Amino acid sequence: MIVDVTPLARAVRRLDVSATLGSFVPVVAFLLLVTNLTSIYLTLRDSLDFMDLPVHRDLVVIAAAIASLLALLAPFSLIWLDWLKRRPSWRYVDAFVGALVGAAGAVAAGVALAGIAFIVEEMNPQIAGLGAHRIVQLAGAVLLGLCAALLVSRAPRTRRVLGGALLALLLAGSAAILAPMLREVLAGSGDLPPAREVFAELAVFAVSVPLGVWLVVRTLRNRLVLSADRPRELLLGALPRKQFGARLAFLAGLPSSLWYRGALLTLPLWLFLAARPLVYGGVVALRDVLASDKVILVALTGVALVLCGHLVFYGAKRLAARRIWSPRRPRDARAPILFLRSFADDQLRFTRPKWDLVNRWLDLWSFRRNADETLIDEVARYGPVVALGRPGETATPFGASRYYSSDDDWQDIISDTARNAQAIVIGAGDTPGVRWEYELLARERLLDRTLLLFPSQTQDRAQAHRALANFCDATGTKNAFDIPAGAHPIALLPGAGGPTLVTADAPAATAYLVAIRAFFQSCPATVLVDPLTDYSRGPDYSRGQST
Repeated sequence: MIVDVTPLARAVRRLDVSATLGSFVPVVAFLLLVTNLTSIYLTLRDSLDFMDLPVHRDLVVIAAAIASLLALLAPFSLIWLDWLKRRPSWRYVDAFVGALVGAAGAVAAGVALAGIAFIVEEMNPQIAGLGAHRIVQLAGAVLLGLCAALLVSRAPRTRRVLGGALLALLLAGSAAILAPMLREVLAGSGDLPPAREVFAELAVFAVSVPLGVWLVVRTLRNRLVLSADRPRELLLGALPRKQFGARLAFLAGLPSSLWYRGALLTLPLWLFLAARPLVYGGVVALRDVLASDKVILVALTGVALVLCGHLVFYGAKRLAARRIWSPRRPRDARAPILFLRSFADDQLRFTRPKWDLVNRWLDLWSFRRNADETLIDEVARYGPVVALGRPGETATPFGASRYYSSDDDWQDIISDTARNAQAIVIGAGDTPGVRWEYELLARERLLDRTLLLFPSQTQDRAQAHRALANFCDATGTKNAFDIPAGAHPIALLPGAGGPTLVTADAPAATAYLVAIRAFFQSCPATVLVDPLTDYSRGPDYSRGQST
């Protein structure tokens, strides 16, 4: 059976990005609370100075009180919201929350459009009689139409075109609003703030408005996926049922190898936690750089904090990689998870275009750069992930615990560990060592607990066929798979009715993530097809714990 997981991988990617961005919230909750309240106070003060009517003052005070309450609850509500969205029986709540978000977005858009029309007419009295309200209403209708089309579209190219049109409309609207003010400032009007403050407002408006619209559309798309009847663990990852500390560690973006109480005494955990507040502080400093009297100093401080946060995160990964695997005296009594691969591609790296800088940054903070990191992040909670180290390696990479063997004992180590392993993940290859590992798995009858991952560099269809044929020939597996044109092989999943070949239209990291989750959660192939399809029957979680 061949299953294309492209639609499911795209849905998982959106949820994975949300989890990565959300991981900053628990760690910087206090800082976020302070900055939220400060922004609300400054906005309230400026609004009360601007509005003279008592009714407006009352509305502003009420809105500020509500916003302050939400600012207090928002940083700490992520725990409850994550628990809620993992309840399969509460999926109708996801649809309800999506409806609320859509309604709130529509109301906010209406209020914003009314405010925009007011500002345009106040700043441009000469066009007040030209129907500014009608122009704004027309632009608002186009804006909402683009958002609706972006919400329901499924083709990536269509979403890129719609997103570009939406961004262009928002930027044009921002320019139409702030250009008259900027023109008056540059003309030297004494009734308006300095040009630097106007530039700061322009930058904040140009960034925050498109970001807000994007977040609303993204939230609605995620709620559509979550409101269907499908395994939540496949979409979100499995978490322990009763370990509250592990849930907090997950929300804070810590890899599952640190989901234990003793990790509180380790330096890598605290470095992981410290990295995000540093980045957050740097972003806040850069946000206010134009409004500050010391632009250069604030800018340099912001850049230094952001870079320091990334360096601290990298240092935490380097320290966390120093644990060495001792196969004869294991530290963990649980059955290991064995990671096998060719040393030519030691970590089974995932390819990504060089220009895709945003997703490269997200891969860094979500441990999605290669299969080695993904195993540590996803399945280390089931048991220790172990592997042989590459000969001559001077620095252990972040990933599975390595054992650096001599030339004469590595086969014995692999054989003994494979027999005792609860699961085996192997990268497809054609080297003599990988061929020997294939034969070992077949000889010891371990194929039913083995996940085969294809290298993401296997772009050529003939090369993919050869990689699959090598595995089938060495293990005696029936090769009845004809990889479709344009499809990239991701993994070969074992199953009671025979293996399932998982493919995708691109070797994205989340396609491999779906295959790894499906393997460790023993998901049937039917739930991997399309995330917008309802399934009457969930997976059989026989290997790991479900949520």
